[in-house]
Amino acid sequence: MTVSEAFAVGKAVIGGRVGGIPELVKDGRTGFIFEPGNSDDLRSKIESLLKNPGQITEMGKNARKFIEQSLNPEKHCRQLMKVY
Repeated sequence: MTVSEAFAVGKAVIGGRVGGIPELVKDGRTGFIFEPGNSDDLRSKIESLLKNPGQITEMGKNARKFIEQSLNPEKHCRQLMKVY
């Protein structure tokens, strides 16, 4: 839920390649994915964003757009109805 909530308010996410995070975070588009346990990888992703504040803004906009298009209530309801 945390990734979806961050996206809903237009925030990019740096998340580990675990669980459902890679399904939501599109590496380089809505945030970055790092290898769990690899602090150098995480550090490089954080440094990349700190050096490119415009990239943070762009990723946040992409994240918000992803939520609006892919995880909106209407689409969710249609997908549930397909299951039933």
